[in-house]
Amino acid sequence: PEQIKTALMNTSKLLIDPNSGLPYSPHLMGSGRVDVYNAVHTNASVVNKADGKPYVALGEIPDYKTNPVTFTVTIKNDSSSSITYSIDTTVQTTFYDLSSISLPATATTNPSGSVTVPANGTADVDVTIDATNIPDWYGFPYLEGFVKFTPQGATADAGGVPAGQIHIPYMGFLGNWNDFNEADW
Repeated sequence: PEQIKTALMNTSKLLIDPNSGLPYSPHLMGSGRVDVYNAVHTNASVVNKADGKPYVALGEIPDYKTNPVTFTVTIKNDSSSSITYSIDTTVQTTFYDLSSISLPATATTNPSGSVTVPANGTADVDVTIDATNIPDWYGFPYLEGFVKFTPQGATADAGGVPAGQIHIPYMGFLGNWNDFNEADW
C-alpha cells in the first residue's frame, strides 16, 4: 500500500495557478491530480529520507529568520539503467485569496542542478531553503512547494509534463503554531 501511495503522489500532475504560474498549494491539491497511467509506468520514487513518506512535513519552523530550513529526500531507481534527473524547486505560500505566490526565499540542492541515480539504486538530495528574508505575515504563514525531478532528455506528454517526472511536496509553518490565533484572521 505505501508503494502505491508513493507512486500515485510522486507522479501526479501538478495543477498550475494561472495567476502566478506556480503550482497550486499543497494545501489545495496535495501532491497534484492523480495520474494512474504515470503511476503504473514509473520506475522511480522519491521520499522524505527522515520517515520514508512521499511528502515532507516540516512542522513548526520557529527559527526560520535565523536558520535555513533543511531536509533530505531519497530517490529510488528500480530500472536496470541509471537515470539523470534535472532538479527544480518552488518556494511558495498561499495568499489570502488562495492563490499561489512565490516567497522571497532561495532554495538550493546538493547535488546542485542534477542528480544521477544508479540502476537499481538510490541517491539522496539535500534541500536547503533560506527563508530569512520572508516578511512577517506575507500571505498565510506557510513555507511550501515542490521539489521536482525530471529525467534529462524526457519528452513532454500531451499535458506538457515530461515523461518520467516525479516530485515531492513539502510544507511547514513559519513560526510557532500556537502564536497563530483567531485575532490574526
